[in-house]
Amino acid sequence: MAAVPGVTCLHQYDAVNIKDGLLNLTESLQKNVENKTLLNADFSTQLQTYDMLIKLLEIPVHNTEKSLPESHFENVIYQICIPALKQIHPSFDNRRENYVLISQICSVLMSCLKFTKIQVISDILKLCDDSFTIHVNEKSSTVDRTLPGDQTFDVHCGLDIIRNYLTIHKLICKPEKIPLTEHAKLTLMDDTLESIYTKLLAIVLNSENVIVIKMALVCISSFMKLNAKKLSERLIACWEIIWKIWKEDEMSYKPNMLLCGLANYYFPLEKMENNIDVRQKNLFWKIIQSGIPNRNTLVRKQSVYLLKRIVDTCERLEETLVSDMDNDQDSPLFSWNRDKRAQLSKVWEDFLLLVETLEEKQVHVVKPLLPRMQSLIQAASQEDPLLHTSWLIAVLKQAFIHESLFLQRWAVDVVLSFDFHTCPIIRQGQDQYFSGEFLFSLQEPKLYIRPLGSPLGSNSDCAEKLRTFLPSCCAAFRDNKSKTTFVSSVLKTVCSSTWGPAPLLFMCQALSHIPKAPLLDKDSILNLRKIVGANISTVTPYIRGAIQCFCAQTLINLIDLEKITASDFFPILVVFNQNESLQRGTTLWKLLSDWLQEAVQFGIDTWSPDSILKIIDNLIVNYLQVESEGHYSPSQSECCQISRMMLLSADAGILPVRTSADIIDDKDMTSVTSLIGRLTDIISAVNVRAYMSPVKAEKALELLLSIYGELRSTDDVIGILVKETLTSCFPEMITFIQRLLISDWRMMEDLSSIDLCTRVISLIDKKVGDCMKSLVEASISTLSSCIGLSEVSLESQMKIIGAGSILATIASHIDGQKDDSQQIVTSICNFTKTINIRSTFDRPPSYDSKKEWGRMTSRFMTNQWQLIHLCLNTGNSIQISDESLLDLCFECLSVGLGDTLSPLFKCIQILLPKILASGNTQKVIETLKVTWSCVDEVKRKTNFWDILREFVSLAYQPDLLQLPDSSQVTDKLLEYADMLMTTGEEREGIANMLISWLVTVWRHKEMMEVAAKYYTIIVEACTYGVLKKKARQMNDVYGYLDTLGNQCSVNELLPNIATSDIKVRVMIINFLCELKPLDPSHQKFCHELLSKLTEKYRYIMKNSAGHTYINMHSHRLRERTQQIIIMLEPFITEINCQEMWDYAWECLTQEPQPSVRHLLEWLILRLAHRFPKFINDLWTFFSEISEKKSFTICSIMSVLSHLGPHLSGSTQVDYYNKGIPQILPWCMCHHFNTRIYAQALICKLWKQCENFKLHDVLKTNHIVKNCLVFNSDTNKSTKLVRKLLQNYFFYVFDFCRDYSMETIFYTLPKLSEYSDDEWITPGVFQKINPETWSSQKQCSFIPLYNRTSDLSTCNSGPWKVKVPDTLLGEGDNDDEEIVHSDVQKKITPWRMMTPDDETLDELLNSKNIQKTEGLILVTSLIDKVPNLGEYLQQKRQEGYTLVGVEQTANSVSLTDFQFPVKTLLLLGNEKEGIPVELINSLDVCVEIPQQGVIRSLNVHVSGALLVWEYRRQQLIKEL
Repeated sequence: MAAVPGVTCLHQYDAVNIKDGLLNLTESLQKNVENKTLLNADFSTQLQTYDMLIKLLEIPVHNTEKSLPESHFENVIYQICIPALKQIHPSFDNRRENYVLISQICSVLMSCLKFTKIQVISDILKLCDDSFTIHVNEKSSTVDRTLPGDQTFDVHCGLDIIRNYLTIHKLICKPEKIPLTEHAKLTLMDDTLESIYTKLLAIVLNSENVIVIKMALVCISSFMKLNAKKLSERLIACWEIIWKIWKEDEMSYKPNMLLCGLANYYFPLEKMENNIDVRQKNLFWKIIQSGIPNRNTLVRKQSVYLLKRIVDTCERLEETLVSDMDNDQDSPLFSWNRDKRAQLSKVWEDFLLLVETLEEKQVHVVKPLLPRMQSLIQAASQEDPLLHTSWLIAVLKQAFIHESLFLQRWAVDVVLSFDFHTCPIIRQGQDQYFSGEFLFSLQEPKLYIRPLGSPLGSNSDCAEKLRTFLPSCCAAFRDNKSKTTFVSSVLKTVCSSTWGPAPLLFMCQALSHIPKAPLLDKDSILNLRKIVGANISTVTPYIRGAIQCFCAQTLINLIDLEKITASDFFPILVVFNQNESLQRGTTLWKLLSDWLQEAVQFGIDTWSPDSILKIIDNLIVNYLQVESEGHYSPSQSECCQISRMMLLSADAGILPVRTSADIIDDKDMTSVTSLIGRLTDIISAVNVRAYMSPVKAEKALELLLSIYGELRSTDDVIGILVKETLTSCFPEMITFIQRLLISDWRMMEDLSSIDLCTRVISLIDKKVGDCMKSLVEASISTLSSCIGLSEVSLESQMKIIGAGSILATIASHIDGQKDDSQQIVTSICNFTKTINIRSTFDRPPSYDSKKEWGRMTSRFMTNQWQLIHLCLNTGNSIQISDESLLDLCFECLSVGLGDTLSPLFKCIQILLPKILASGNTQKVIETLKVTWSCVDEVKRKTNFWDILREFVSLAYQPDLLQLPDSSQVTDKLLEYADMLMTTGEEREGIANMLISWLVTVWRHKEMMEVAAKYYTIIVEACTYGVLKKKARQMNDVYGYLDTLGNQCSVNELLPNIATSDIKVRVMIINFLCELKPLDPSHQKFCHELLSKLTEKYRYIMKNSAGHTYINMHSHRLRERTQQIIIMLEPFITEINCQEMWDYAWECLTQEPQPSVRHLLEWLILRLAHRFPKFINDLWTFFSEISEKKSFTICSIMSVLSHLGPHLSGSTQVDYYNKGIPQILPWCMCHHFNTRIYAQALICKLWKQCENFKLHDVLKTNHIVKNCLVFNSDTNKSTKLVRKLLQNYFFYVFDFCRDYSMETIFYTLPKLSEYSDDEWITPGVFQKINPETWSSQKQCSFIPLYNRTSDLSTCNSGPWKVKVPDTLLGEGDNDDEEIVHSDVQKKITPWRMMTPDDETLDELLNSKNIQKTEGLILVTSLIDKVPNLGEYLQQKRQEGYTLVGVEQTANSVSLTDFQFPVKTLLLLGNEKEGIPVELINSLDVCVEIPQQGVIRSLNVHVSGALLVWEYRRQQLIKEL
């Protein structure tokens, strides 16, 4: 746009120049508008042009002689302003320039409107009104809106016009200045304005564009000033919009924005004059409360602003204010009583201070304020409460959205600690929060960590409080209906999201502790079923079982028998796993049966005994119904339901247990006997009734197996009855199976029937005689006929699978040594010898599914190798050689069929010793490699543990273990053992399986020499276990569940895996404890083991140099190593005592951890006691040691303090006579800790001499007594000496009396503050290997328990170097919290808060609009010169000027330098500055002028100065 001639001479006020200038400007702008090049023109030129136009238009205001005609203003409006505004669409093009351009054009428009007629103004307002109508109808702020037409403005333009117009409305529309002829138009214009106001409210309601809402709010606020008579009406209309917005979305930012923007009208500083006081509206306070914990920072700020303003106004004006209440409220959300002004002011001061401080990120700032929450709770708990409890919830919600876990824990603790008897929080309707949103806060797993210092098995504080929280909530309700709603809501919330194992476990435990009451309806039952079913499918079995137990207890306690019928209840029991929670004979089963026995006595028809019996009868009838045609399909859930219902009813005394002799009427169907008899009758009848469906008999078989499977024990009446019934029916079952084999098994659908029959055969008594032989013969006959067929068909292959499965099942359950089964074994083995062993199973041409046939092939292979295993295991030879058979095994393993691996491994286990005996060692190694690769392949599959067990027993069988050290097989076994131990560190249980098998083998007397070959594995097992921080919590959970015992039935069914790593150590330790110190072979074994352990310790110490933190992995390894060494001390003899003595002193000079040092000191004491020759070495070490090694000196003193009482005669006298003079000088050494130790030692030795009445020693060293008296009177360190003398190791510990497993592995680790997950109680040793510690086989060299409890009752904590308390002063209590003390917080008065004054620029910035040009500050790459050099060159190519902050020969003073807009500022290091190679790459160097002798400034100071100067210069340019 060209420069306008003459406009620079405005100061001359030449009318001609002004008119010419206006003409040129308007023509230029009009062309741009007509050509629609407005948005493409230079932005800065346009701004200058519009700014000049405004100045020209305003000249007539100051000089009436040079006024312009009205038509000229109208021309600017209609030809420039309106067309230009219609071309700008910020809704679609939100560049910053568009908003600035709109503002300039609107300024021009307002300048013209001052000199136009009312009609022109009306036209403009009508155009805006139409634009708003389109926006409201089309919701133009959304992206799917089409561009507005030529007749309307974009909503942004319209809002800016209205905003500007309302500022001049009163000026140009004064009635006295308007001709009478224009008054009618003025009225029409007022109507248009009212319509616009309505549209503005609609825009706020419907729009989601923050800028649009903000601009509309500014306009609404301006409307309030137009007409005082309509103020109340407009405020009411605005309040209705606020109400609608909040009802749709309680977390919306709009209500708070509107209330803050109109705060001067809704909450005036003087008394209310409006007809509306929103402070009395209950909804208003809900808006404030929902805003306080809003995740939008601005909304929180606005809520606090409004609350502060209202509280200040109420206090200052001495008002009495009570908000209205909803129908379900018993107290107002807000009330202010002038009579309680002081108390209320204090309460709201605490509240606001707490809320504002929670905005801080630093916990140390927030923490001092937290005790004020108790003041708020007390204020809400008074008889006449000062605070509604909903405000407490608002604070807690705000804490939960804080990023600090500490504050989240604090908030959880506050909620769980509520006293609902005194605090009316439930009564005031906050139960919905507790049963809903709050529960999601409990999903954080870190809330359930056991507190440090609490004993193993303790529960977390959160879990303990949660266990009482839900019952307390229920107790706070006044009626049962409310309790039902609350529990239902809790269950619904738990089901609505995914929970971690620990949070879900403790939530279910809390539910199980709700007192008995009828609270569960059908929906709650379904939600409970979801928790037990799908929600815990991925949880570990032990935790899953515990959750099921707690849910079952909840079901028993809370079921509403009037709403839930028996037919609704029993299907739920199906989801409880038999192997994890609900099994007959467990505590949970007993609870269920007792509850059922009580339930039938309540007189409810649907729960009467007859009703339950009828349900059972109907279930069985419906289950046994079959279609005329079809195949058997398993129905496990139906069978489980019927079985459990029958057995529970029988155990509850509802279903009688009657023998056949008791049944008089054959039609009697009300006993266990008759119901089972019905099933056996079907099985018997199917063999004689030709037209009876075999599917019905198969279903009867399945139900019988299900009933039998639900019996944990067959020793009770019901178990004996079921077992006898099954036994009596075995011949019919075998006959029926034989019939199916011969006639029915033809299709793939018959696989389920085959599986059912194999399950039946596995239960059949081997003594059934001819029936079983007949079945075997039929199976062999079927196989022989089908295998010999020339053409493969689906029917023949199915018969092969069926017959093979029968024979394989019989083979796997027959003991070949029994005479009654020998004939069957012989028949099977003779047949097996005749078959050709295959690695494939031919697929019929008519069958297309390869995937399904893979399952068939797996079945065939499994059956084949089970038969071969029977032959090998019973000594029946196969027609091919052992090596050929082994090759066939390899061939089958290469196929990779999962279920086949187990029988294959069993066969290989039998073949390996034979191959080894033939001298083919390479074949054995090849076998180990192949089987190991199979184990590695299935490590992610469900059968991994079975295959691993087979591999361990295969590879580490005695024949292979006995090979010499030089054998390659031994090397391979060591390699695999090491790999298993390493893998076990990542996957629990692998190392357990290996060590359990090895120690079982090594326990045989002749295998001790074998164990000596595997020292590396034994040492690894002794120190096994990695540091798993993530596993600690779950181990704590396991430990807690274990303490529940049979109260949680999972403990009766599954082993606790909390200490799987410890179990590895315990198993090997128990094995070592069975050794005999007097047995030469055991001595030799332990000598070598001790040598390996010392090497292990030195290796660990070498690799952990510099890392001395307590409970680190290296610390744990050293502790474990030293524990085994001290345990094996009785095996140290004259042969290796010197080696172990030197080792102990070497380690004592290096070991930094007290727990390990105590064990080393203990070893030295026992060696010195057993080998007196070492006593003199103590004095040698003591005299040679340097004072700089304080901890070593202190350890020697600790040793000296214990040894004397265990010496006798002259040896004892010499000991004290040598010791006291050598120790006495150390009492005055420089090192504080050493001095304390020496003084304590002198005291203890003197006391020992007095106790033993060593008068000669006392007389010789009589000066000591005087020193002790003087020291106790004057020395300030006496308190610390007494404290050291009371230390458990210095005072109570006795190295002979306390030598036990309990002291080594439990008491000392506990007292020395060693990590509690490393403590091993004596009970663990007994539990894992009871035979080791039985009375007949008690360990010969170390007791399990301590003889006394003196040591175990001591206070924990090692002696630490510490400055005396007297130097610090007494009476300090850092933990004391003063609720109302000063706190670090900058409180903002509400009058200084401007939550509604965010500028348009800030709103634009909230949309992440970034400048593409400007200042770049480089500080982080100064040490990486090559990378930085490339970056600098890149930026120079982009047009940046490279400026360095450095003093050089050519540097420019900062005061003289002009920064370009595109500047890259490079800062140097603190001392070296910018590297020389980078200075040459810069365009200029700038230095900061200084005065004085200071040569340089800190980098951050220099950077701040230059950034400030850059910004200062740019601001000047913008102005």
